Amino acid sequence: MIYLNDLQAATGGQRVGPSTPTQFPAFCYDSRRIEPGELFVAVKTESGDGHDYIADAVRKGAGGVLCQFPPTNPTVPCVVVPDTQLALTDWAALVLQKYRPQVVGITGSTGKTDTCRAISAVLSTHHSLFSNPPDLSDRFGLTISLAGLSPEHEVAVLELACNAFDEIGHLAELTCPRVAVVTAVNHAHLAYLGSLEAIAQEKGRLVEALPPDGVAVLNYDDPRVRAMRERTNTRVVTYGLSPDADIVASDLRPDPEGLQFVVHFPGVSGLGTPGYPAKAEIRTRLLGRHQAYTVLAAIAVGLAYHIPWDDILDVVEELRPGPGRLQMLPGAGGSLLLDGSASSSPATALEALAALADCPASRRIAVLGDMTQLGGYAVEGHRRVGRAAAAFVDLLVVKGERAVWIADAAKEAGLPCEHILVTYTARDAVRHLMPQLRPGDVVLVKGDVGARMEQVVEGLLADQADTARLVRRADGRRVRVARPARPTWVEVDLEAVAYNLRQIKEIVGPKVEILAVLKADAYGHGALTVARTAL
Repeated sequence: MIYLNDLQAATGGQRVGPSTPTQFPAFCYDSRRIEPGELFVAVKTESGDGHDYIADAVRKGAGGVLCQFPPTNPTVPCVVVPDTQLALTDWAALVLQKYRPQVVGITGSTGKTDTCRAISAVLSTHHSLFSNPPDLSDRFGLTISLAGLSPEHEVAVLELACNAFDEIGHLAELTCPRVAVVTAVNHAHLAYLGSLEAIAQEKGRLVEALPPDGVAVLNYDDPRVRAMRERTNTRVVTYGLSPDADIVASDLRPDPEGLQFVVHFPGVSGLGTPGYPAKAEIRTRLLGRHQAYTVLAAIAVGLAYHIPWDDILDVVEELRPGPGRLQMLPGAGGSLLLDGSASSSPATALEALAALADCPASRRIAVLGDMTQLGGYAVEGHRRVGRAAAAFVDLLVVKGERAVWIADAAKEAGLPCEHILVTYTARDAVRHLMPQLRPGDVVLVKGDVGARMEQVVEGLLADQADTARLVRRADGRRVRVARPARPTWVEVDLEAVAYNLRQIKEIVGPKVEILAVLKADAYGHGALTVARTAL
């Protein structure tokens, strides 16, 4: 809940307009998605100015406005500040100081969201808990999410993302974590920070922010994460598959229902928590060998909070994949869909392919989309995934311009051309796959946020009622429009190209060949993409 007095006190803002309402259930920065009573935040960015939409937000029921330039004759309370994003940070600092939850901060290149969900489930057995949504985890989003924090929350489990230098340092200074969890350092989001060393330096800022009585929970198997123990004087708990970690997983046995393994506590005697076994059998419904790290991190944080072992065990056994995070769904033709459409990077794509390889199947099919934010590693990152897929998949379908690199590498690695299909739209990927699916097929669908691979999953579902289980992305969120630095440009609608050609083929019949004349941007830009779509 957001209180008007808190907002004014934190920001020093000037109130304009009516004095009521005095409290608001949430922030909203998109007038298209405003809910009645919410506080609209007018954010000014390179892609647009939220001040242009204040009237629209109020018309749709906004209860108040945080802005830099107030509207004329406002009909709802407006708090006017020099900088709305800075004002949100000031408000968040006040709220965290006011309610004083113990903060568990989770960062890393990959694995943050699953780890956050698992830790939240473990701690909620004994604590009233707040956690932020994964799409509200950066400097701006986290402050927005804290509207859900209340005095009842004893612990806040916060996923902390990073897309700029010093962002983790800023979030750590804001949230004052008692426990810091670092999952991995890899090439995901390399475009933001430029090198793995810079990513490690940035992620480690969370560990540096711990108080003397804090706990750092580190992935021992990642050398860049393991080295972060030298950046703090607080207690460090490590986890991994290496026998040198404090909490160790061994004997991993994945199956279509989840993962079983043995957990050992070789370092537990020095951690001060009695009642934990020397080793124990673990069963979870999370899919993939990599989920052992998710469970180990949750156990480590549970240990730090003295959660009884039996309670941790019960929670871990009930953990299930979230939407788009390797969730198994019934597919068309009696197939099974392994839905990994929430996000993708080379590391997580390889993990998903390993999970597909572990699934018993008559045929293994991978549908892979673009991966973004990889900077100079973009080509090699995609090619690495292609080589891994070629080792075992029976059919590879790629979607998107970058994903062509996956197809090229798979072909070079020996996957026959007739087992590779390049598409550029979700509709075409579905249209080619749907008639081929049969019982015993397992289909992995994986791609980055911008690839919108959930549209492929939706098209391949056996029962459209299962669309409620897919990852949902609101239109307009995180949209960025990059206009070329020239006065004109051509935008090609590939869905329209494919649809029009299908219609023409239906009209002229199967015996008539079609000669398609391609029109794309000047000097051939886009011609290859349009040609492949047409073919």
